[in-house]
Amino acid sequence: MDFSRQLQRTFRVPQMFTESSGGVYDTGSLQLAPPSLFRSHVLPGAAMACACGNCKHAGLPWLRILKRMMSSTSPSQKPVLVVTGASAGIGEAIARRFAAGDFRIVAVARRQDRLDRLVKDLAGITDIVALAADVTAADAPERAVELATNSFGRLDCLVNNAGSGKWAAVHETDDGMLNEVIDISLKAPFRFCRAALRVMGPGASIINVGSVFGVLGGLNGGIYCAVKAGLIGLTQTLAAQYGANGIRSNLVAPGVIKTDMTKDYWDTPGFQRVNQEMTPLNRDGTCEDVANAVFFLASEQGSYINGQTLALDGGWSTTKYLSYPALVCRRLED
Repeated sequence: MDFSRQLQRTFRVPQMFTESSGGVYDTGSLQLAPPSLFRSHVLPGAAMACACGNCKHAGLPWLRILKRMMSSTSPSQKPVLVVTGASAGIGEAIARRFAAGDFRIVAVARRQDRLDRLVKDLAGITDIVALAADVTAADAPERAVELATNSFGRLDCLVNNAGSGKWAAVHETDDGMLNEVIDISLKAPFRFCRAALRVMGPGASIINVGSVFGVLGGLNGGIYCAVKAGLIGLTQTLAAQYGANGIRSNLVAPGVIKTDMTKDYWDTPGFQRVNQEMTPLNRDGTCEDVANAVFFLASEQGSYINGQTLALDGGWSTTKYLSYPALVCRRLED
């Protein structure tokens, strides 16, 4: 199909407008096409030039601009992400990374003011809509998926990032904490997956954000570690069940990352001993480290990865590392 016919079919532009016979065409002919598409290319007055090279406005490359736009990914073809816990920390970093990667974004979080800021920041980069909702609400998953399909017509990636950071030993965990952590960190991801799978097609992916403490467990981890281990199980069964449909499922398991959840005790001696002094890499993990890994798993470069748990902990979980001060210190007797 030649470009003139393609332009007519795609943007419903009249034949008289697309022919390159020279001359200047009245912009009234453009009203059948989306006005925003041509806004930056309208000449002073009420005229627009052709690209035939013969008219007085031959230097204006508007047809060539349109041809380039049509040869690239059209808005309807751009992939769509739903990410929970998107208003801060790891979730916000994920939204920003996917926006930079040409995804359209559905950001889900509880705090409307932070969502508004995120939408404002990313509006010039990609299409983004926000849903202020508690992920544990009965209708939250369906509302998020419906917002994606109504706004963008598709859903390509779900990132379950929202979670609870509450820790306590099993004997110190009451039913209130038990139910809260299960609802936020396991039941909500399960229900979001269920809603997303109804509209996802081949090439889509689900990425759950868990924790390295779901791989190893931890002192006083209680329900937190149990739920994160459960999230790995959910990821693996999703991979088995829906991989044949072309839908991949993976989990990233960060070590300790400095966020609003961890900042209050980040520099305490006990936290430093358990985490930094047992991590070979001599730097802290960042939200951007996690976001980059999640984006890789969702991308074409990760298209043969399914059912895996990727630890992002600088070697903490696999090396039995101890820092030099920890190795040479003397034990203090009580």
